Amino acid sequence: MFKKIEALGDTLLALVAPKTEAAAAVCYVRYYKACWQCANRPCEACCDRNGQNCQYIDCR
Repeated sequence: MFKKIEALGDTLLALVAPKTEAAAAVCYVRYYKACWQCANRPCEACCDRNGQNCQYIDCR
């Protein structure tokens, strides 16, 4: 019975939050002298390998 409930929960969760690949979770820390998100102050960001799609930005 628990397995059926768990499968139903997984199905409902997949409708709300799509699955992501593990490769998308790789973070490359980049250092920038000026970030628009930080009012042109220095920052460090967690981005993909091309320096785009930054998910985490830490203003300095």
